[in-house]
Amino acid sequence: MRNIFLNRNFALLATGMTVSRIGSWIDFIGLNLYVYNTFGSGKILGTFLMSRMLPSIIFGPLGGYISDHYSRRKIMIICDTVRAFLVMGFIFTKDLFTFFAIGIMLSALDKIYTAANNAFLPDIVKKEEIMEANSIIKMAASTVTILGAMAGGIIVSSLNFSWIFIIDSLTFIFSIICVILISNVKEIEKKDKKRENPWEEFRDTLIFLRTEGAILFLIIIKLIDALGSGAYNTGIPLFSKVLGISRGGAYGWLIAAWSAGEFAGSLLTKYISKRFNIGPEKFFSLSVLLMALGMGCSFHFKNLYYAMISIFAGGFGDGLSNVVFFTVLMKDTPDKMRGKIIGTVASLIVSTVAFGMAISGFFMDKNFNVLITDISTGFIIVSVFLGLVYFVAKSEK
Repeated sequence: MRNIFLNRNFALLATGMTVSRIGSWIDFIGLNLYVYNTFGSGKILGTFLMSRMLPSIIFGPLGGYISDHYSRRKIMIICDTVRAFLVMGFIFTKDLFTFFAIGIMLSALDKIYTAANNAFLPDIVKKEEIMEANSIIKMAASTVTILGAMAGGIIVSSLNFSWIFIIDSLTFIFSIICVILISNVKEIEKKDKKRENPWEEFRDTLIFLRTEGAILFLIIIKLIDALGSGAYNTGIPLFSKVLGISRGGAYGWLIAAWSAGEFAGSLLTKYISKRFNIGPEKFFSLSVLLMALGMGCSFHFKNLYYAMISIFAGGFGDGLSNVVFFTVLMKDTPDKMRGKIIGTVASLIVSTVAFGMAISGFFMDKNFNVLITDISTGFIIVSVFLGLVYFVAKSEK
């Protein structure tokens, strides 16, 4: 793993992303509290959070399309520059409409940036290093989840809310500098190519996916995983109350255990893949099963420590599956389609998780219901098993 950090361009990209994500987590914690304190309404806060998820439906695929036609590096610089200015807007307004407008624009730019960033990674690392690069990025993301949330809480309690947005803006500027310093990248020239109608390009992309059974299999299983994960995301804060630790302490410990498991899974993905010589489809499926079993079992424990061990296993499986999934998408998709595929899939994942949260939230309005998480776990396990049997049988023909 040490060798990949000798790749100056990857080191710059990973560092800029990590610092920017810390700022985003600080912003996430602080902004939610700021919205609630400013407008004094849980309904407004919930609507605000939902509104920031909506742009993923449109801007994930759009970001992928743009990144397949223009310099991905320039797209990232533009998105971070605009976000650095936009986030400061929260300081100067208390108008509800303006709050929503800024939040939606920031979310839209984030989806465009993410699509360009994911499509850009294979441009700066060797094909055989993509899994290792993904492992490092996912490990950093798991660490940032903890550090960013802690930093956000400390800043909100120690300073005024304005510092939340100033710090987030500065992290965007740091990311811009890192991306600008990336050099000697041979991006495929896209401007001189004859462009098809966008709908025709997406049609060609769908045709490509239909002919690539392995990639399509992974995408379907990932969406099933996302649907079930929506129930887990809804259930964890409600379940934490069952454990009887006051003031949400159990929730924090469970999220920390999940993040630690995700970090460990991301770290060991390459080693396990090489040690056991497992194909990506089987490796991914087994990882999703581990995630579902770990998460599903955790809701049956009445002891926090046992629940943490189980949720750690779930996070471990999720870390493994995420690295394998995005490695396959980055390695096995053509450059001219990579942005559209990754952007659209990322959008579908976010939308599916949100749909799963909405359905499970209806059945767990105020009290935790283990039956809902059990149904989600069973749905994932049966779907993965049947899908894997079908895929293996079809591959052997």
